[in-house]
Amino acid sequence: MKTLALLLLPAAALLTATSCSKDSVKPKPDPAVELGMQRSFHFTADNTHRDTTFASGAMESLAARTSQEMYLCFGPAAGADYINLKLDPRQMPSNLVGTYSLDSNTGAVYSRYLYRRITPSGYSASILSSDDHPTTGTLTISHYDAERKLISGSYTAQFTGVYDPTSTSTSTNHTQLRRCNLSLSGTFENVKLSVVP
Repeated sequence: MKTLALLLLPAAALLTATSCSKDSVKPKPDPAVELGMQRSFHFTADNTHRDTTFASGAMESLAARTSQEMYLCFGPAAGADYINLKLDPRQMPSNLVGTYSLDSNTGAVYSRYLYRRITPSGYSASILSSDDHPTTGTLTISHYDAERKLISGSYTAQFTGVYDPTSTSTSTNHTQLRRCNLSLSGTFENVKLSVVP
């Protein structure tokens, strides 16, 4: 969870007050969160692939919304891959539902991918962002339960011609690093969206 938190800007916790009476009915529990993600590295020089599928039970998520920004972040709890998606809720309908482009030139969604490597002193990471790399893809929000603040949907992201983020080389000569195309896709169901006024 710490790694996911690094990908999100700090946000104040939303505090809610509830009242009850002897006649009140207990609300139904939120449905279970379901997450899935697939990641593929395609190394173009030798046309090889390195693919991984992450099961829902191994995944974690964070979602937060302020008046000006909304963040969705997904990754395996004990893995290396994390994706952060940021967009402006002011450009979205009130129910948030829609399909939003990740295109690095014209898209509504800023995307950032982090690959974490464990080291003796902690960890290091490679970060790819749509600001710095050709990026395409979509974020689709298929449903938002405003009462319980649960969000569901799917995403795809492709980073093209990037240096191998899994490399442990410390060389500053990037020409020695392999290039690859990175593809990510995933689904999310019933993720709690923290709303900060």
